[in-house]
Amino acid sequence: MGRNWGQARIEIEESRDEISSGLESGRPVKSIYEDLALANRVSVTYRAFCGRVSRIHKSSKQHSASSWGHTRAEVMALRSRIRAALADGRPLTSIYDELKAESRVSSSYIGFYKNVKKFCVQAEFPRS
Repeated sequence: MGRNWGQARIEIEESRDEISSGLESGRPVKSIYEDLALANRVSVTYRAFCGRVSRIHKSSKQHSASSWGHTRAEVMALRSRIRAALADGRPLTSIYDELKAESRVSSSYIGFYKNVKKFCVQAEFPRS
């Protein structure tokens, strides 16, 4: 088991940037694992992969903790515009893309999504 974890560590470190960007864009870990396995870039089990990815994800959350306050401030400043766009039935991804193109938000989609859900919306809305 220790060898398996060590192998996962090596393989995941080699793909760290790709995994991190996938997680930030909202891709499930299972999807990332399947893509890497199909490309023969990971040979460990899904369980070993998840264990190592969760360690990477936790450490990246700690490093980006200061950006969460910034993301919250961005969403709070644009709250009325976001609410109006959601009320018009626009998907949150298109709202995010538009605001990102205007340089109104600098956060990842996941941070944006969580803050919109927390501060802008009382009812459920579609994620896509």
